Amino acid sequence: MFLDLLLQPQALVSHLRLQHLDLKDQWFQQQLLVMHVLYLMLAHAQVHSIHPVVLALHLLLLDALF
Repeated sequence: MFLDLLLQPQALVSHLRLQHLDLKDQWFQQQLLVMHVLYLMLAHAQVHSIHPVVLALHLLLLDALF
């Protein structure tokens, strides 16, 4: 019983650390996804000679989604 009381704070700290790492991982994955989408949009713009203003509007729309 006494050992459980001693380990509870450590278990809580470990749990909070894991949650923090999970949130950081999600943030990095989201950033990678955004970079990938931007890369694809730029490649698409180069292939189809899309005007820079149209590309900028697409980027604003993408920014609004994230």
